[in-house]
Amino acid sequence: MARISRANFLRVCLISSLVLLGSFCNSGQASLSNNLLNDPLFDSDYKIAAHYVPALALRALAHAEVYQKKRKAYLERTFTLQGNVYETWKIHIQVEGDGLFKRKVSAKGFIGNLPLSYENEIACSLPKNANMKVSAKLDGQPILNLTINSDGNKMTNYIGGNFLGRAVAYKTSWRDTIGTLAGFAYNMHVEGVKNEANDFKVVSKGNIGASEIKGEGILIKKDHYEFTEHYGPILIKSKLIVI
Repeated sequence: MARISRANFLRVCLISSLVLLGSFCNSGQASLSNNLLNDPLFDSDYKIAAHYVPALALRALAHAEVYQKKRKAYLERTFTLQGNVYETWKIHIQVEGDGLFKRKVSAKGFIGNLPLSYENEIACSLPKNANMKVSAKLDGQPILNLTINSDGNKMTNYIGGNFLGRAVAYKTSWRDTIGTLAGFAYNMHVEGVKNEANDFKVVSKGNIGASEIKGEGILIKKDHYEFTEHYGPILIKSKLIVI
């Protein structure tokens, strides 16, 4: 059986914990549609990507050693379309656990009027692969069910399951992701251009369906990160505060 490095295990943990953060709602929306793909939040390829894994924040959490040091964090994202703010996220994240690998990740908050709940317990010991399951609910509805399997030191992770009731099946190897997200062809390249203790910059570029994805994130000061992302016509400005 392939051995998994501590760095890769923690990277997989971050992927699993942050997948949920993309599943949010319009600030004025009272409830979700029963048919999620017809809901105004998710009715296009770029909206689905914008509400999935916030890849730049993922890299920033790794840079801040949130998993190793079992820290808390606060993520706020503001969505703008044609110059008008139409959606915000305000989410609190907490990491607890014992030893090197046993972790419990939880996130709670309200996006507009809709409650979000998530919890993921991770327990793994060397030399086993890091295999875990992820699930989340928004407004009481299950929206995410994933299995994440890592093949050890190769730094390759296989993600499968469903998001919004449609298939998720992709592979992430180092900086690159390719596969299917909610039934759409999906690829992403995320690279840390600077990764020093006091100097951090990350960039992203990719596509979902026919829509382009790109972004950039930087360290403003210790434990304070800011991001600018484009998903098709949507502009997202974000900040991440690690506590």
